[in-house]
Amino acid sequence: MTEPKKARSEFCKGKATRLETTFNGAPAPGGNYYEASKHYVKACKNPVAGKHPHGLGYGGIDSDVFRALLKRGCLTIELNLAGESPRFATFRDFLQEGVSVRWKDQRFPGPRRYLSEQYWYDSPFLLKGRLLEIQKEEKRRTEEKSQLGLWGGFMPAAHQ
Repeated sequence: MTEPKKARSEFCKGKATRLETTFNGAPAPGGNYYEASKHYVKACKNPVAGKHPHGLGYGGIDSDVFRALLKRGCLTIELNLAGESPRFATFRDFLQEGVSVRWKDQRFPGPRRYLSEQYWYDSPFLLKGRLLEIQKEEKRRTEEKSQLGLWGGFMPAAHQ
C-alpha cells in the first residue's frame, strides 16, 4: 500500500520547477522550487536521507542545488524527511549558518550543505516569525547605513 500524498505547505505557491542534481554519476531529483514564493522543498524517501550521519544537522542539499537556490533568490526551505513532520528554515540561515561537507563517497560529486537543528522550525508559523525578525534586522541595518551617509561630510576628523 502506498503512503497518502502529503498536503503542500502554505509556502508552495505557483508552479514548481524541478531541480536536478547528480547521484552516482546519473541525474537525480534535487527538489522542487516555487518561484512565486521563493520556496524550496526537498523530499527524502530514504529514512537516513536529509540528515547529517553524525547528528550535526539537517539538509544534505547538494552544492549544485544550493547554487541554483542562491541564484534564484530563495527565501525559505522545507525539508520532508521519511516518516517525520516537515521542517522549515530560512535560506538566509542556511547560507550564513550552514556547513558544507565533502564526503569521501563517490556517489556525491560535490559537497552537501547542512544546517544545525536549532535553525529548523517545526511549523510554518514559527518560520514566518523568523522571516519577520530577518526583515526587521535588514530594515534596521538599512536605516543605520542611511543615517551614517547623512553624517558622512560632517564627522570630525578624529571619528573618521
